Amino acid sequence: MRVRGAAARHRLTLLVLAPGGELEQVVDVEVRRVVVGAVHLEDADVGAARPWLLGVKWPGYWRYLGRLPGTRFIGCLRDPTEVIASFKAAGGRVAEGLQYETRFNCDLNRDLLEVTGDPALRRVLLFEYVHRRLLPHLGRPDVLVVRYERWFQDRDALMGEIGQFLGRTMTPGRVELRKSSTVEVLSPRDRELIAAHCSTAAELGYLK
Repeated sequence: MRVRGAAARHRLTLLVLAPGGELEQVVDVEVRRVVVGAVHLEDADVGAARPWLLGVKWPGYWRYLGRLPGTRFIGCLRDPTEVIASFKAAGGRVAEGLQYETRFNCDLNRDLLEVTGDPALRRVLLFEYVHRRLLPHLGRPDVLVVRYERWFQDRDALMGEIGQFLGRTMTPGRVELRKSSTVEVLSPRDRELIAAHCSTAAELGYLK
């Protein structure tokens, strides 16, 4: 991340992470221009005096729930069967029931590898690992639970709720989702493993 400029400032929160991914410090700074990857946020885009929101989509942020005061989290929930099917369809490490090989994921990957050498079972346990740790935070006032299915059932109402949560007016027309068909990749054994080992399904509101 690079920070440039001095005038027409905006507020930005920077997360300072240790090499293993642990949160070390939260720093509030004022900047004029922010460059995040290939995304440029400049005064010409957001207006010199108009506040803006920076949203980051990254499943790994569940680790910071309860540790970032003032940050609002949108927790996206989906039927475990569909999520685990998407793991399988993704290929690579995710299909093996593991996360990307970074220091941030070392403990998670090590724990899952120690439990089983079966990728099909590990995909289910990966879902369980994350959601078992996510569940205690879903009732927090700084967390809004958004269910994937609602995008197809009552999108406008959902956008209204998200806007109210963020304190902004949302534009439903900018959100277009296509329903996934990856569930077709699941074998009968995959489904049996989900039924046997996905204990968070009912707690998340998805009955097995």
